[in-house]
Amino acid sequence: MLAVREIKQRTEGSVARAFWGRREWARPSHRWGATGSGPVHLGNARDPLRDLIVAAHQQLTLDWWQTRRAAFELYVSELVLQESRLGDADFAGRRLSQLAGIPSLAVTPEAQSLANALVTSGLLPAKASADALHIGIAATNGVDYLLTWNIRHLANASMRRRIEDACRSDGFEAPVLCTPEELMEV
Repeated sequence: MLAVREIKQRTEGSVARAFWGRREWARPSHRWGATGSGPVHLGNARDPLRDLIVAAHQQLTLDWWQTRRAAFELYVSELVLQESRLGDADFAGRRLSQLAGIPSLAVTPEAQSLANALVTSGLLPAKASADALHIGIAATNGVDYLLTWNIRHLANASMRRRIEDACRSDGFEAPVLCTPEELMEV
């Protein structure tokens, strides 16, 4: 996931922020590397169809990273950095080098409280507590977009409105939960 603030016009002083959470890099069934332009998926021998989907997501992410990244202020969180350290040490080092220089947002008590509310309300299952924390961090920091390929719990039409409502009920504006593809300029 990537938190994003879009840079509109410097004269307006309005900036859109993006928050990038790279949890998918930590999945042990997938192998991830990194290039100078972003992450690279290296394959999953157990599910070739899944590889096609992951490869498409990877290409769209790389396209976004190369063509749209400059239009946004990017942020990661301590949680993203922790997740990026998991798995193969070489690939983890490459992931972390891609994230170097991107400001990190802290896991605050407010973010944790919002995440807990998302889970205890039943909106997100307990197994998605890290996803809830990504939302909590982004919302409590006023992030505009939360980029993710997590369609199940985050970037889907049926969840967006309910997550937005839950964040508002706790006094925060939810980030737009979307995939990098949705944030590509047409």
